[in-house]
Amino acid sequence: FDVAVVEISETVKVVPPQWTKLALSVSLVALVVPAWYRHILPTILELETDSESEGHAEHHKEENVEEGHLSRPLLNGMAKEENGDLKKTCESLRRQVSELERSAANARALEEKNRELEAAIVAISRELGDLQQLADGLQQH
Repeated sequence: FDVAVVEISETVKVVPPQWTKLALSVSLVALVVPAWYRHILPTILELETDSESEGHAEHHKEENVEEGHLSRPLLNGMAKEENGDLKKTCESLRRQVSELERSAANARALEEKNRELEAAIVAISRELGDLQQLADGLQQH
């Protein structure tokens, strides 16, 4: 994974490597955290609920406290504010990605126009050279 991140950051020339790494990190977090929240966390909470309902709750609580486990889960569900903040962050990142894509398309168009102008300059230089030779030839006669 680290090699892939380095390779991608070196390949992308539109933005600095630090921004590329940051964008990859944020997109990875945006992908993993919701999946963890939807799939893994409910399973863990369900297993904890099942173990408590079997009548061994007190016994498990004493063992867990001794082992340093929490008495209740850290996430009982994200607060609506946190969920809203996450959505705002995702939307902001989507806007940044679309802006970067537009900038990349603009950069490609400018590079193409630059190549066309360089070719025109080369053609004009050749014609000027030919005209100079013709003028020199006329001055000698």
